[in-house]
Formats: sequence, structure tokens, C-alpha cells
Amino acid sequence: MATNDEITKALGVLAAAYPRFELPDATIRIYQRLLGDLDFDTLKAATLQCATVCTFFPTVAEIRAAAVELQVMAEGVPSDIEAWGMVVQEIQRVGSYRTPTFSHPLVDDVVTQLGWRNLCLSDNATADRARFMDAYANALKQHKRHTQMLPEVRELVEHKLIAGDPIKQLAAKLEKPMHTTEELPNKATKL
Repeated sequence: MATNDEITKALGVLAAAYPRFELPDATIRIYQRLLGDLDFDTLKAATLQCATVCTFFPTVAEIRAAAVELQVMAEGVPSDIEAWGMVVQEIQRVGSYRTPTFSHPLVDDVVTQLGWRNLCLSDNATADRARFMDAYANALKQHKRHTQMLPEVRELVEHKLIAGDPIKQLAAKLEKPMHTTEELPNKATKL
């Protein structure tokens, strides 16, 4: 988590890179509020990346997007073509009756969505590749969108998702601590 001083320091570097941009105190406070959840090293790298690719002073969204891109690179998330290559390699290695292993959970998630046996037993590799690439691009986009969210926004979205799904509501209730014996009615005394 970057401190306000660290965020101000990063903004100072950006202000020096964009000398015609004025950085009022209100803008600094907004940037501090909306970038405070980022790790300082990630923030520094993201602001430097923005300084090299943005024509104008970067918005909060541009800085957060740069931070996500750097995080995805650091996580070793494979490109769509690399991910498909992993799938083809696993089809050849383990076949349809054994369980494949992938270097990143995102690849595993997409393979699960499409069905491992379906991919293995299909006779249309070109269509499978296209479906996989589309599904993988969508999964990566969702992963980035989720990562870019502010923590409180992510929490609100997850809470709303739980609130709208009866099974998730039940699971959330089951995760809550059970009542103590004093809170429960003592049925033995009623007999």
C-alpha cells in the first residue's frame, strides 16, 4: 500500500515529465485516494510506464491499467497463443483420460469451461483454437477488470453477487460462526 507521500512523490515525477500540466492539491488528493491500494513499487513502475507512453498527464484509470498490465506480466500470464500451445501440448501428453496441468490457473479455467474431453476428442482443431482464443481473451479481460477495481468496489460487487444468488447466500451464512450453546434453546429442559 502506497502512502500519500509516496503517491505524491510518484505524481511529482509525472509532473516533471509533463511540465505544462498543473497539479492542484485537489487532484493530488483524488490520486492519493484512488491509488492508495497499490504497492509503491508497482505504482512507481506504472507511473514510469505511463510517462513513456501517454501523450498527456495520465489519468487514474491509465495508471491503474498500467499497474494491472505490469502485474499480469509479473504473474506470468501467458498470451492467448502461448495458452493454446499449452493446451495442444497437454492433449498430446496426457490425452482425454488423464488430467492436464497448466502453468497458470487462467488457462485451466478456460479449458474447464470448454471441456477437456471435448477439446481432446474434437476433430476440428481450427474451430477449437478459435473458441479457446475467444474464451481466453474474455477470461483475461475479466481478470484484468477485476484486478483494476478498487478494493471497496470489488467488495461491493462481490457482496451484490452473493446477495443475488441463493446458493451463495446459503454458503455465506454457513461461513458465519455458529451460535453458542447459551444462545440456542435448551430442548432438554423442555422435556
